[in-house]
Amino acid sequence: MTKKDYVKIAAALAQHAPSGAPEWAKSAGADCQRAMERVWTLCCTNVADVLAADNPRFDRARFYKACGLSQDAACGVEDAS
Repeated sequence: MTKKDYVKIAAALAQHAPSGAPEWAKSAGADCQRAMERVWTLCCTNVADVLAADNPRFDRARFYKACGLSQDAACGVEDAS
């Protein structure tokens, strides 16, 4: 895969970030919002794992930033897994 592919994948993930969730999801309550954030974060980190396995020079921090995911959030999920 190329950098162009990684950019497209990150953009697709960023489109579905919980911050861009529909109003019904935002009003569903704090527990629902946290669950959506966790699932989205897990998706981003799992995709990053696959891309890193494909390319040893893969820049995980840059990918997370392109997804709109903070490094702290990503590390929290990776540590909890």
